[in-house]
Amino acid sequence: DETFSLDRDTFAARERELWVGADGDPSREDDGWSGLAHYIPAATSITRLPFVTHFGVGQGTGYFVDGENVAAPAWRAEGWNHLSLQDLQPTWRWWVEGTASVRIDLDRAYQGGSSLRIEVAGPEAAHVRLFATDLVLPEAARLGVAHRAEAATPFAVGLHFADDPAEAVPVAFEAGPAWEAEQADLSAFAGRRLVALSVLVPASGPPVALNVGRLAITETDEMPGAPRDVTVERRAEADDGSLAVGLTWTAPDEPVDRYEVFHRLGDGRRAFVGGTSGTAYFVPAVRPTGDSEAVLEVVAVGRTGTRSAAGTVTL
Repeated sequence: DETFSLDRDTFAARERELWVGADGDPSREDDGWSGLAHYIPAATSITRLPFVTHFGVGQGTGYFVDGENVAAPAWRAEGWNHLSLQDLQPTWRWWVEGTASVRIDLDRAYQGGSSLRIEVAGPEAAHVRLFATDLVLPEAARLGVAHRAEAATPFAVGLHFADDPAEAVPVAFEAGPAWEAEQADLSAFAGRRLVALSVLVPASGPPVALNVGRLAITETDEMPGAPRDVTVERRAEADDGSLAVGLTWTAPDEPVDRYEVFHRLGDGRRAFVGGTSGTAYFVPAVRPTGDSEAVLEVVAVGRTGTRSAAGTVTL
């Protein structure tokens, strides 16, 4: 039945047409359907700092920390869905000026399960409007961006201010083949009201394939304390020797965005087994790394993305 979306790409295309119309530009009146964004003025919840997004949609084929896939094998094999791990999403999906193709990339991420991917096939420049905001920038404001590209790619984050919202004031970056996290000082714009954020890709001969894995405006890095009193509330052993475990813990005093649960492996690495915005989590299957023990770790992730020391429990 053609009325149903049986794969992610088809669903994404139909979702995009619903919101911004067939041509991807909700500012224009289309002959047919112009998209909901054409008829409903954009509003924003980004009215204070910190603002941080990794473009996570609560699903993916891996789970990444600083660009490294740390997902447990079951998460990689089956993919995962968990809306507690979703980030703040762009206001416009997608508002594109130029010839760029824009999507959420579920295979590449800097943090979490996905990132923003912008592809430009021709030499024309592209301007992708992302977030409506309502922020008066403080003196200590910093712009944070994590990026990677198939080849060396200059791009810029566009700052749109209330006195001239149509103009994008560019903050330049250059992406390469590995993830890189950078910060730019925004003190020169202190006191100005920021009303939108965008990404600009200049005109270029070669095709562009750019991933943005973090976009943030912060003042300071907020470091939460470690979760306390990590406790096994319930456990059950399966026939294959794995354990199903119900965990609880006590939140630190500092603000927390979410918690990540890891299984510490025998070689010192950690495998991500789940995450939540609450203070309890069910791990369906964990196996001992040695003869009889398994160590689970719970890490608090702050509002600016910093990670605490781990609270641990040994099974």
